[in-house]
Amino acid sequence: MARGVVVVKRVLGASLVGAAIVLFLAGCGGRPVIPSASEFVGEWVTSGPNDEIASLTIAGDGTFSYTGMPKGLFCAEGFDHRIWPEDWAEPDTSAGTWRLRHTDSTSLPLALNGNTAGCGATGQFTEIHDNIELTLIFGRLDEGSPQLSFHQRAE
Repeated sequence: MARGVVVVKRVLGASLVGAAIVLFLAGCGGRPVIPSASEFVGEWVTSGPNDEIASLTIAGDGTFSYTGMPKGLFCAEGFDHRIWPEDWAEPDTSAGTWRLRHTDSTSLPLALNGNTAGCGATGQFTEIHDNIELTLIFGRLDEGSPQLSFHQRAE
C-alpha cells in the first residue's frame, strides 16, 4: 500500500511542476499555443540589458542557430543558471536541431538540442495580442533555470 502512495505522490508532484510552468508562462499575458512549423520557422530576437540583440534562427529543415546569446547558456564550465548583465558583453553562438513535441498543453512543446556540449532548451509559444512569443528555458526545468523571451522578427 505504501508503494502505491509513493507512486501517486511522484505522479502528482510531476503534474504540479508541469502545471506550475504552464501557469507561469501563461501569466506572462497570453495563452499557450502550438503553432505549425511554418508559423515559427524564421528569425526570433531578444534583447539584453544594454540593447544587445540575440537571434535564434529556426530553419525548416529541423536545424537552428543562435547568435549574440549571453555567455554561458549552453552549460559550459561554470554554468550557474543565471544570466548576468556582463554575460551579454561576451556573446556566444550555438547550433543544433529542433523538434516539436505534440503533447498536451502542460508541456513545453519545442525542444532544441545543441551541437555544443551541455544543455538543450525547451520552449513555450504564447499568443499575445495576435503575436506569438517564444519563451525558452535553458538547462534543467527548475526555479533557477535561465529563460529568455523572443519575438519573431518581421520580414
